[in-house]
Amino acid sequence: MHDSYSGQFLRNYPQRNHSRTVSFNTTQMKIPSILFLILLFGSCNEPKVTELMDRVNKLETENKELKEEIENFYEEDIIGTVMIPYFDKEEYSPDGKGKITFKAQKYGNFNLQYNVHDTLDHLGNGNIIMEKLKDSKFEYSFDLTKMEGNKINLWMEFKTGKNTINVPAKAEIKIKD
Repeated sequence: MHDSYSGQFLRNYPQRNHSRTVSFNTTQMKIPSILFLILLFGSCNEPKVTELMDRVNKLETENKELKEEIENFYEEDIIGTVMIPYFDKEEYSPDGKGKITFKAQKYGNFNLQYNVHDTLDHLGNGNIIMEKLKDSKFEYSFDLTKMEGNKINLWMEFKTGKNTINVPAKAEIKIKD
């Protein structure tokens, strides 16, 4: 028998004498080595992963708070709005027609879209006459023959994420005697 144990010899050596046979399976040795390396590098990166997760959670919280602050800012901007009427004439005949422009007493346009309603009852219902406006002014045409009086009662409806805010746009038309 040959006393030198080489890989070639071991593969061809008959498996009768188990006490002297030493075999090395390289595939079996690679798996534990790879697992060891993964655990080693994984445990080294664990603090970084935890730190990144903490930063993501913090940023998500800050983002939510900022969105709420922006929404509150928009609501405060809307709530303080006063709509000022500007007529195309000073006086109208009882059967006259005209135009009125309502302008917000503010600088710039609104940050949110709004709809204009012609009337608004105690339940918040009204007929939408203009939709998806953002401009700080809008124009309304009227016909005194189709109106019950000389007052215009319009409402601007803003929908924020949580609330609906109604801003009145009212005017009284001067009628010639």
